[in-house]
Amino acid sequence: MASICVLVQVCQGIRYTYTQNNPIDLTQERVPPDGTEIEFRDITISTVPANVFSYLPSCERMRFDEIETTTLEPEAFSGMSALEALGITRNPLTQVYGRTFSGLSSLTKLNLERNMLSQLPPPIFTPLSSLTYLNLGYNQISQLDPSLFSGLTSLTELNLEVNMLSQVDSSTFRGLNSLTQLNLHGNQISQLDSSAFNGLPALTQLFLQ
Repeated sequence: MASICVLVQVCQGIRYTYTQNNPIDLTQERVPPDGTEIEFRDITISTVPANVFSYLPSCERMRFDEIETTTLEPEAFSGMSALEALGITRNPLTQVYGRTFSGLSSLTKLNLERNMLSQLPPPIFTPLSSLTYLNLGYNQISQLDPSLFSGLTSLTELNLEVNMLSQVDSSTFRGLNSLTQLNLHGNQISQLDSSAFNGLPALTQLFLQ
């Protein structure tokens, strides 16, 4: 049975929603190129291949919700220069790469909540110079590389709640000069460097418990 595509006219654009609990091969089934919002939900897409959406340069919002994705290949979203918001949530996602989000220079919101991520290889977020919101909550992240957030000078909100972090040191959040909200609630932090948050001059909200 083929997947169901629902077309919805939205303000200043068109949203396509693909839904139905059946596998879909993104290399074979193409999304209409006029879509400004694309949503996949309740579909099985195990892997998002490289360059698979390169024919969608005008898409501004994309969401993958409960699609059983395990892997996002390098340059999976290459060519999507207009993309402003990307959500990949509630999946068994475990594998991402340093260049998975390469080319997303306009992206301001990235939601990776409720997956199964345990490792985030730098420089995975470095290309996202416009990013203001990053949600990594409810994953299995136990360690953050000191250079993981390098280059995210526009980031204002970072959510890391309910992961497996046990340590936060002085270099973890270095360079996040615009960060106003940091959520570390629900982790297992036993070592907290006294200067861990000294490099966050704009921070106004911190959640630890």
